[in-house]
Amino acid sequence: MYGYVERFRRSPAWVKVSLGLRTSIALSLDECDVSNRTLLDHVIWRVEGQSIVRIATEPVGFSGKIFRPQLDAIIDEVIPYALQQLSSNPFDAIRSKVFGAAYNKSTLERTSGNILLTNALRIWAAQTTFFKNYWRVVDGAESVKAPYYPPLRAALVPRMLYLQLEQIMEAYMKELEQEFLHNLENMIFSRDSAQWFPTYLATFVYLSTLEGDTWDLWEWREKYGVQEVPDFPDSQREFWPRTADLSVHIDRNHHQASVITSHAIAALGKGQLPFSMNSAGKLVAATRDQGHETHRLAAELAEEFRNLGNPHAFHPPISPVR
Repeated sequence: MYGYVERFRRSPAWVKVSLGLRTSIALSLDECDVSNRTLLDHVIWRVEGQSIVRIATEPVGFSGKIFRPQLDAIIDEVIPYALQQLSSNPFDAIRSKVFGAAYNKSTLERTSGNILLTNALRIWAAQTTFFKNYWRVVDGAESVKAPYYPPLRAALVPRMLYLQLEQIMEAYMKELEQEFLHNLENMIFSRDSAQWFPTYLATFVYLSTLEGDTWDLWEWREKYGVQEVPDFPDSQREFWPRTADLSVHIDRNHHQASVITSHAIAALGKGQLPFSMNSAGKLVAATRDQGHETHRLAAELAEEFRNLGNPHAFHPPISPVR
């Protein structure tokens, strides 16, 4: 997209954007000149019997910077919402229980293990948001002539700005992942058994996120890799820009999962943490150096696993989001 931007002109207009939840980000936007205005159209598929609907937006973009705490605040609000969605699916009981325990543990004292957990949950929430939530203008839409879109019950973010927000989110996810993997490596090599329960939970969350991302990449490849866009002749690369074939990203996810499984899970398993078997062969929470509150959470999760076969024992991991 930036290859089609000829210049930005200082003509500031303020808007607030959000992902449909309470937290929003205020941005100062500038007008820009573009060589191809059709690239500023939102393209909405399969609307009212039509193959596509194109909605024009104004040539405005963001030339400033969104700081890490602002993105953290946005994603931290997504986490309980995403957990509620997960807990409503009875076929995802194991993930729901582990993710719920991870969230509860991450809200306790600020330890290295809980920081690792928070980053794992942020990666998951950011990945979920990237594919399933939509940015929208919640204030200042008239200043950039942002059209109201009934399904969102809000105004559409101008296309140029939307692509910038997606790029910012991608960079944020990359930073989170690099930070998470560095800290996970330190946690494994430190052999601090007091932090192995959050390390186990964080590893589970991260591997689940890799799995979800891989399924999304598969869908993207199958759905759009062979799709011709009649209104955009000879511009498929412009319409769905990427620097590598999606198979490359899928293979990277497989390799990453293999490395994590080989090292992190093996290290935890040898220590029989966070769970062990008692003399009766039942899953119990290991008690070694875990601390009272951590041991309580581990014991509750072990009990939840034992009750997975009982539909009356299922409980959402957190209170409903209002």
